[in-house]
Amino acid sequence: MSLSKTVVEETSTGDSDTSDDTVRAFKPGGITRYISARMMAVIGMIIIVVLVLEITSREQLLTGLNIGGVLNASSEIGFIAIGVTALMIGGEFDLSVGQTFVASGMTFATIYTSIGVFPAIIVSLAIGAAIGMLNGFITLGFGIPSFITTLGTSYVVAGLILMVTTGQPITAVTLPKSFSIFGGYIGSTSIRWEVAWWLGLAVVMAIVLHKTTFGNHIFGAGGHADASRNIGVRVGMTKMALFILCGMFSAFSGIVLFAHLGDIEASAGSGLQLEAIAAAVIGGTALFGGIGTIYGGVIGSFFLGVITVGLVLSGASTVYYELFVGIVLIMAVALQAKTEGITSFVKRAFGRRSWIAEHVHGRSPDTTQAGSAR
Repeated sequence: MSLSKTVVEETSTGDSDTSDDTVRAFKPGGITRYISARMMAVIGMIIIVVLVLEITSREQLLTGLNIGGVLNASSEIGFIAIGVTALMIGGEFDLSVGQTFVASGMTFATIYTSIGVFPAIIVSLAIGAAIGMLNGFITLGFGIPSFITTLGTSYVVAGLILMVTTGQPITAVTLPKSFSIFGGYIGSTSIRWEVAWWLGLAVVMAIVLHKTTFGNHIFGAGGHADASRNIGVRVGMTKMALFILCGMFSAFSGIVLFAHLGDIEASAGSGLQLEAIAAAVIGGTALFGGIGTIYGGVIGSFFLGVITVGLVLSGASTVYYELFVGIVLIMAVALQAKTEGITSFVKRAFGRRSWIAEHVHGRSPDTTQAGSAR
């Protein structure tokens, strides 16, 4: 018996509305694991924005060269968005990802020449994991909201970075050839290898989220933590693992940035935490946990990349980027709210307990819901 089904039974003790809310809080089956009306609304909005930017850029946005530029720009926030999306599905936030990004990237830039590239990657990822573990320990151990905890650690890490570097950037004199596995271009294309890393890690994380027991626990921890505890899910350990993973994804993004730029400064992570949250929300992740997909976070990251490159090609000042993202974020959330009814229909048509399956077994949806409520 799956976790989601068990939790439905644990919580549906008298009110059919409660049962229905619980079903929505856990990952759907079949096609709705990856596609929902929430995501389709965002995809539709992306298409409209792309067409507008294609016109304003004088039909330059959709060329092969610039599509590569969009993917490259998307991957920079995309690594962080993977971790943030998973953490938000688990019901928590991390506002320290920008500083984790900088701290790990600068650590890598400082030590790779003395201990080697691969050991430096391990150490830098460990820095990210340690910051994530600290966030999890404070949040879960003291019962402090993660929004406040990670805001505090963000300031602490930022202060330590300035103390150590005195605000000076770290620049590589020469970049080793081994860096090309991150910052080099794939063949003769305009797409860097970091895009392949980003999409590959997104697929792996999506499989973990939708195909494993741990993934089911993530949805349970974010959707109905108390009910999940009642059936034996270690909600605290699940959330701690998510904090650590989020820190490691942020650290990896910092490593990749230095690998293709050869330079990193203390201000490089400014605003990344809000961009990552925006990517997750635009992709359909709920702010309060229990709903979302990694692929939605990928789509949200791609959308931010489209805006970045599209505005540049359109000749607009980059100062309009945040304005544009803010407007789009509000529109995305509004569209998703309006499509909740469509999402429910899609789940009934294609989910584990679909309308068709119920009638094949001789049960009507109303009868099944009433039985669940009892």
